[in-house]
Amino acid sequence: MPIGEVRFLDLAQEDGWAADSMAEFLGRPAAWIDFARAAALYQKLIVQAIAHNPVSVPKWLHRAVQGAAAAAGPTAATQAAASLLALTINSSAPDFASVADLVAVTRAALRQTDDPEQAASADPLPPCSQLIRDAYARAIPHDLATGYVISMFTTLSEEDRSEVLRALLS
Repeated sequence: MPIGEVRFLDLAQEDGWAADSMAEFLGRPAAWIDFARAAALYQKLIVQAIAHNPVSVPKWLHRAVQGAAAAAGPTAATQAAASLLALTINSSAPDFASVADLVAVTRAALRQTDDPEQAASADPLPPCSQLIRDAYARAIPHDLATGYVISMFTTLSEEDRSEVLRALLS
């Protein structure tokens, strides 16, 4: 990253955690060359955005997915998008009212990075649900983690809830 992480967070705070110029930075593939480092910064950022400017969270997620998916390339774009969606949902727990909006934003951002001459990226929802379940299963029994994750996605359409169930129970 061309600017330090502390400076990035300071600038985002000065902007009131609004997803403006600093979100544009996250939308650049160069910001995601080191995915683990950028994702750790994104997680710190999104926690603050949720606390201080929750209406900005979808735009932060949208721009982050665009940058990360473009940096990851077509074969890893879905996994990058799923990881960022999972980080965002986990950071907003236990307020799951906005999960459907976050899923929609992630899907839209991922579609925008797809190459029209190649197959579309896979849906990030199934791997996202698995990532969240696996994270919780490190601390609680697997069946409880599965049930908790299913409850996270109750605001989704029936079709999407079925996708989550298939992903978690396969």
